[in-house]
Amino acid sequence: MTKKTLDVIRYDENEKFEIINQVENIFNKAISISSDWTTGKVYWIEKNDNEYSIKVTDESFNETKYIFQPLVTFYIEKLQVYPKHDKIFFSSFGSLWYTSDLLNNTASRLFHHYTRTILDFTIDYETDKLCWISSYPLNYILYCVNIDTYVLPLNENDIAEIDTTPKSTDNLVAFNNTFYWTTYDRTGKKLYRKNGNKKAVKVADVSIGIKLSFVSSICPYTAAQKKEADDNRTYKKYDTISSTTEVFIPK
Repeated sequence: MTKKTLDVIRYDENEKFEIINQVENIFNKAISISSDWTTGKVYWIEKNDNEYSIKVTDESFNETKYIFQPLVTFYIEKLQVYPKHDKIFFSSFGSLWYTSDLLNNTASRLFHHYTRTILDFTIDYETDKLCWISSYPLNYILYCVNIDTYVLPLNENDIAEIDTTPKSTDNLVAFNNTFYWTTYDRTGKKLYRKNGNKKAVKVADVSIGIKLSFVSSICPYTAAQKKEADDNRTYKKYDTISSTTEVFIPK
């Protein structure tokens, strides 16, 4: 088994990266990871033989617990935590699912009748939208839907089509209605950016075999603001807050 080390990296206001901790053994079987900056908790998908589960640990990394118990029939590909409503979104067999961040939970489909295969997804924490890439039938289409709601599953009629590309895509991320993704063609791997309603433009050529990680240098909201909103059971729009962000990157 390949051993993996989790680097805990601090990104400060001077735009400098610093490794402040390295965690061994816990994440050897991790295949996707996401962190909750409001609590310091880390969530990840663990693959053990043919069983998939979702686990959690806190900033001490002393103990791990199950959010989603191991299942051999449930192939989980990627997850993203959504602290605003204490939810975890993940993809399985090309569909989107959600569960709460409570221990020993169950999962449900995000949509009742959505049938297009989900190739990749991300959360735009500034706009509270979950966005994904689907193929249909020969094009690759970017969609988004608002997830700032306590009413789940979502309605397929609320899905918005954002853009279409004829090329295979990967590494989708979104920051405040600006999207980034990579595509492949005969000349190699390209990084694209789409700002709002503007046409997507190529940003750079990327070496084949390089996996990109995009990191926001700002927190959409603080833990104190999240608690205030939880107490009021409603969220208001907060101004962007500059702060130090800890980034969790497995390697």
